[in-house]
Amino acid sequence: AYYWNFGFGWIPTGSGNITFSFPNPGTYVVQSRVAVEGASSACDDIAELTITVLPPPAIELLATPTVACDEADVTFTSVTTNAVTWNWTFGTAPGTFSGEIPPVVHYEGAGTYTATLSITASNGCTASDFVNITIHPTPEATFTVTNLCEGDTAQFWDITPSFPNSPVISWNWNFGDGGTSAEQHPDHIYSSVGQFDVTLIASNGFCTDSTTGPISVEPRPNAVALVDEA
Repeated sequence: AYYWNFGFGWIPTGSGNITFSFPNPGTYVVQSRVAVEGASSACDDIAELTITVLPPPAIELLATPTVACDEADVTFTSVTTNAVTWNWTFGTAPGTFSGEIPPVVHYEGAGTYTATLSITASNGCTASDFVNITIHPTPEATFTVTNLCEGDTAQFWDITPSFPNSPVISWNWNFGDGGTSAEQHPDHIYSSVGQFDVTLIASNGFCTDSTTGPISVEPRPNAVALVDEA
């Protein structure tokens, strides 16, 4: 029978080999006991070994900005203790870098990129940290509407393209006559004739775009019937 003691009491293992993870840095006396099943305590033996568990280096990886629209130049900084080597991966060009102070990295194209810093301390221990950089696409606000006569209902139709991971979620309309709406496809009645500049602001929650287009409200024609008495 085999037993191990890692400083927390004896553990029967059934085997002479075992893997154990120490929860904290420190010095531990590890004991291994081998005994013959059913025999007296005289038929066993104990060996011991002192193990020192070194503390890992502290690390914190920071990035500015971590969320942007379309593209961003990201500055990375790190807070570490006892580090002697720094190895960076950025998820985009230049790909990797070795050194304490990395270059500013340009991210372009919608998606989430993971940057990782791995360090080695003077005692040989390692640690790593990561940060995600998310680039959202800016929506291209677009709408259609048809010119109409006074008193008719103008039907505005939003045709702003949406992206799978960044859909358009809000719409703000200004109809040019003081009227507004937050609907995606609003209706509006103009109370006077003229040309009005309509503005749509579309947002995916992170990035915003606006567009302005005209609508013409024409006076309604008056039909006049004449009787020829000749």
